[in-house]
Amino acid sequence: MWRSAVTRLMGEASLVVMDLRGFGAHRRGCVYELETLRDKPLDRLVFLFDRTTDNAALKTLLIDHWQKLDIKSPNRTLLEPRLRLLSTRASARPRWCNTCWQSRRRQAAP
Repeated sequence: MWRSAVTRLMGEASLVVMDLRGFGAHRRGCVYELETLRDKPLDRLVFLFDRTTDNAALKTLLIDHWQKLDIKSPNRTLLEPRLRLLSTRASARPRWCNTCWQSRRRQAAP
């Protein structure tokens, strides 16, 4: 029941923010949500992470999911697909990061 509700809400939302703090091999409860989100427009997704996020495990999972995009996915035609990953570390200013986990300054919206 919760899966159908989550899937419906993801489809209706103009923005989906997913908290990946604490994600790792031992805490993979959000795998279903990540699988569902792979075929949602990337510009509607924001993922939160911090020091407790196992970046290597997350990157492996995201790459694996990217290889399984649906034929109708809006992300198939993107020339330079980028996920919006936002660090929530308390000791640092929030920064946007790309899928390669290379930090860059947050750019102002046009």
